[in-house]
Amino acid sequence: MKILLTCCIGMSTSLLAETMRQSAIEQDRDDTIDVLDIEKAEEVIDQYDVLLLAPQLKHMYKRLVEDYGQTIPIAMIDNKSYGTLDGTKVLKDTIEMVNEHR
Repeated sequence: MKILLTCCIGMSTSLLAETMRQSAIEQDRDDTIDVLDIEKAEEVIDQYDVLLLAPQLKHMYKRLVEDYGQTIPIAMIDNKSYGTLDGTKVLKDTIEMVNEHR
């Protein structure tokens, strides 16, 4: 699965993506997990299976769902998982969401 995380600046989101990658490896999954700022993400969104938004992009969620929600699942990363860099939980939630979307 190709997962795209997006944010404003990227430091915390990059750290979260790394913990997600480690979790994927531990689960013998072959996921691609990338991080881009929102402007760049919108240019390549069609190359991914799911878009995850960092909590600071909550104000953009509705527009992104309207623009791209018919193409791929889009979700907010919950504050607790984001703040604690719980990549295992974020990956688990993402897999469940994508499976429900199919």
